[in-house]
Amino acid sequence: MKPEVSIVILNWNAKTEILECLESLSKLSYSNFQIIVVDNGSTDDSVNAIKKRFPLINLVELSRNCGFAGGNNEGIRLALEMGSKYVLLLNNDTIVEDADFLDSLVCFAESVADAGIIGPLILYEDGETVWFAGGKLSVFFGTCIHRGKRRRKHAFKRAQPSPVEYITGCAMLVRTDVFETIGLLEERYFLYWEDADFCFRARANGYNCYIVPGCSIRHKKSTSAGTKGKDRLTEFQAYNQAKGAVVFAHHNLGRIERAAFLFAQFSTRLLYVLVVSRSFKVMDKHISGVIEALGSVRSSTG
Repeated sequence: MKPEVSIVILNWNAKTEILECLESLSKLSYSNFQIIVVDNGSTDDSVNAIKKRFPLINLVELSRNCGFAGGNNEGIRLALEMGSKYVLLLNNDTIVEDADFLDSLVCFAESVADAGIIGPLILYEDGETVWFAGGKLSVFFGTCIHRGKRRRKHAFKRAQPSPVEYITGCAMLVRTDVFETIGLLEERYFLYWEDADFCFRARANGYNCYIVPGCSIRHKKSTSAGTKGKDRLTEFQAYNQAKGAVVFAHHNLGRIERAAFLFAQFSTRLLYVLVVSRSFKVMDKHISGVIEALGSVRSSTG
């Protein structure tokens, strides 16, 4: 019998997207999975719509928005209680079109002893352009860089699974013993960087992260942040990304790397924020996020 997988999907005010995502999962050929939807205090009738269309799924209703880490952790805890061997974190604005998607991820995880976290190729909504083919930390740019971004899907047709520094929480298959070893997602991050933090902690404890480009999903991108399908930054995104970056550096990087990474927040990363957003208000939010996080980190260690 195939190992049990719990698919955990976090939803917040994205009724249309979550229904499309759930519908796409009905096409999976994998024979032993369950779905856990955690609703993060939605006010758009998402919960009623899910109950009506998919009455048999496990639905966890939270009274408030607990953030990405806090919300997903509720689903992960339930998956662990149910005895699942794997947990698949999946964004609510993704579409799974490959029936063998889950089979491919689990098959690889079962065949590689140190594979703790596994991810697929993630495409933009057009289904042809790559959004994520594995992640790598860039100290110089002060962020995590997506490999293969904007390349065409066919460029990875013959690519083999390979180790990477991190897998995005957009689609992340995790062996449950990883959670038992290092804990759940770190809730000091409200949004952004919790996936990179989790992967770095896992790698520090002997687990590796792998990208499996032979399977893919589509991602509408940033639906909950209000920039659906677009590569741009809002004030909300810039602020939370900046805060998360500082916290991540404090907990995961050595002194020299951390200094270079933090310097980048006021140089190369700041320039990127301005170019992408074309807004000095967004740039100010980035600066505010960095300064606030630095103060918080210093007070916690002082």
